[in-house]
Amino acid sequence: MRKLAVLALVFLVVVGAALAAVVWLVPAAPSGRPPAAPGGAADAPAPGESPPRPELVMAPSPSDPAEIDRLAALAEARARYAALRDAYGAAQPSSISRLRLEPALRSLWPAPTTWDLTCRGLVCRVAPRPAPGGWQAALQAHHAVREVVERATFDPDSTSAPAFVLLLPRGATAAPTGLADQFLEGIEAAVRASPEVAQCLAGAEPGRSLELHLTLDSSGLTYRMGAGLGPQPSLCASMALTQIMASPVPTGIGAGARTFRVQRP
Repeated sequence: MRKLAVLALVFLVVVGAALAAVVWLVPAAPSGRPPAAPGGAADAPAPGESPPRPELVMAPSPSDPAEIDRLAALAEARARYAALRDAYGAAQPSSISRLRLEPALRSLWPAPTTWDLTCRGLVCRVAPRPAPGGWQAALQAHHAVREVVERATFDPDSTSAPAFVLLLPRGATAAPTGLADQFLEGIEAAVRASPEVAQCLAGAEPGRSLELHLTLDSSGLTYRMGAGLGPQPSLCASMALTQIMASPVPTGIGAGARTFRVQRP
């Protein structure tokens, strides 16, 4: 019996030593935050802590003047297209406008070419099916279309999107060819002859120039400056151009566009 008691005591000592070794080898979890469960989010906030704030990634703004000007022209074309598209959606269907434009489209796209045409008020939605290459420029330049259409706009992001055109009021005739161009040529001449504009250009860095994009339509004369002149000279030139761009537009001269540069002296 005594021998059995001694053996039992030795066994208990060995087991206790083994358990102590296991406890010593396994590190305890750090205080304040329980260990993450397998497969869980290792960075999950502890109770009472605020979640980490995501970093804001700012898209780089273009610094190239040519790219800035391209983006400005794209935004302008999108705005013009959206304006006629919205005007079309807000007006009432007009079979009269459709009858006015349909013969011009038939002249532009004879059979077997087909097109979709719907009109609301004086705005018509035009889409050839299928859309041939260069159809947008052809629609804008065709003589029969120009006789009834005051302005045509196209989606700058898609060549297959429909065009929206604004018809001339009933009874109105198209402006004689060249009147809009003559008016815009006069605006360009006034800009080049302006001493205020020349003074603004003199303060620009060498190699810079003033680039102007003129647009003339039923809403009047509008202009957009290119980005190549620099911030301070651009502000100066914009103030100098105010009076020139306020020149009254004669009625019935039609629509047009013109782009030109004035070099730094």
